[in-house]
Amino acid sequence: MKKLLFASTRESAGKTSLLAGIAGAVRKNCGYMKPLGDRLVYADKKNMDYDSILMSRVLDLKTPPEKLSLGFGYGKIKSLCSNEKECSSRIHDMIKLHEARDILFIEGGKDIIYGSSVGMDSVSLAGYAEGIRLIFVTGGSDERIMDDVYFIHEHVHKKKTPVSGLLINKVHDPASFRENCLDAIEGMGIKVMGIIPFRDELTRLTIRNICEKLSAGIIAGGAGLDNVVENILVGAMSTGEVLSHILFNRLNKLIITSGDRSDIIVAALESDTAGIVLSNQMLPPPHITAMAEERKIPILIAKGDTFHVAKQIDDMEPLLTFENRDTMRLLAQLAEENIDFDLLFG
Repeated sequence: MKKLLFASTRESAGKTSLLAGIAGAVRKNCGYMKPLGDRLVYADKKNMDYDSILMSRVLDLKTPPEKLSLGFGYGKIKSLCSNEKECSSRIHDMIKLHEARDILFIEGGKDIIYGSSVGMDSVSLAGYAEGIRLIFVTGGSDERIMDDVYFIHEHVHKKKTPVSGLLINKVHDPASFRENCLDAIEGMGIKVMGIIPFRDELTRLTIRNICEKLSAGIIAGGAGLDNVVENILVGAMSTGEVLSHILFNRLNKLIITSGDRSDIIVAALESDTAGIVLSNQMLPPPHITAMAEERKIPILIAKGDTFHVAKQIDDMEPLLTFENRDTMRLLAQLAEENIDFDLLFG
């Protein structure tokens, strides 16, 4: 079994999305584990890692998602692994769960130092079992990528843990990057296994993302939960000001307003709207929910006032969902077209 550990120097590098894309492109018998969970969700009366649930579905794993991570919080990890020997033993046990798989994806923490104090950072994980290949994921501007690569070279690759390769994600101008940066990276002895271009549609929230993050109720239009949000408008002003606002006439908009603003809600339902989030726990009249249901425009109801709900949405990071088949297909296409799988799988 080939064991590939995916690490990143910074948060939100896109490791999980890349793994989902690779899995969709290669269609091999792959397993997945994420020793230190960092996206806690409560499902089926258990604490689980969101990425573990997602990858379990992507890879059709028989192992329950809660067994794909050791746990959350350093206190729990320390109770399981008080020293390097115990950490190594736990990782070996997790690997054995996937011994029937040809390839095992191991996802490191959200950045390179996450888990260091409990021996579960990515560099430590790479040393716990023989044959683990350490692959770094980085992305963003050319300057940010080169900062990451130099750090990886000086503090990881030249030390006791060799880096097998690099996946460069979210590159805005791949041709320019190859011309200006590729020789310098390869000159450090680090293989570039793929350069994946930035795609704006992968940065957008879906109504399902918003619903899950807000723990919102769905009162109508549940068939449209995978609608993609391109513009967000807070309907806290007068009806005339909302309807004349430039964003109101944009495509795939999300409207955030109070449930007693029937005029704004109806106008939104009659235009190109991805979804509506109602604040203050106020429900609209039945004829409005019936209209939303017919048009497959989700209406969510969330706790808190309009400003509080809008702030929560503004702070959200889009999460990949198994149900969003268009995004899953795009990720597989990007992986297939831009990753050298011979280098990746060694």
